[in-house]
Amino acid sequence: MSNPVTSLHNYLAKTQSTSSLSWAETKKGTDHAPTWLVECKRVVKGTAEAPTINQAKQEAAKKALAAIKADLEKK
Repeated sequence: MSNPVTSLHNYLAKTQSTSSLSWAETKKGTDHAPTWLVECKRVVKGTAEAPTINQAKQEAAKKALAAIKADLEKK
């Protein structure tokens, strides 16, 4: 299984600039059972919540990449 963060970065490197790609990370909940909200900030955002920051970032990247590709198909 490929890493969605790597896939997003590679896709943007080939098709657009990666310089505007950034992440916003917010921890919610208690220290012993946190939930992480991660947003992939770009023209299209991918947002995800998960028990770990890595899981949330992976899911946000997956959603952002899918949204970018969907927008390109509409053109």
